[in-house]
Amino acid sequence: DFYSKPIRFRATLPDFHLSSLSISCAIALERPFQHQEIKNAVWALGSGKAPGIDGFPVEFFRAFWE
Repeated sequence: DFYSKPIRFRATLPDFHLSSLSISCAIALERPFQHQEIKNAVWALGSGKAPGIDGFPVEFFRAFWE
């Protein structure tokens, strides 16, 4: 049975050969979000979609943005 056999191999992080970010990319990811970036993201979301886990649809955030 596939699920009853013990695992013989456990991967470690060095086995994954993960790439590193450049310093400039790391700095860009750590900076605070700009107000306009967030607004652009909200306005780019599709209308008429199901609400998120908070229960609010996109239209709510657009209507009360200020």
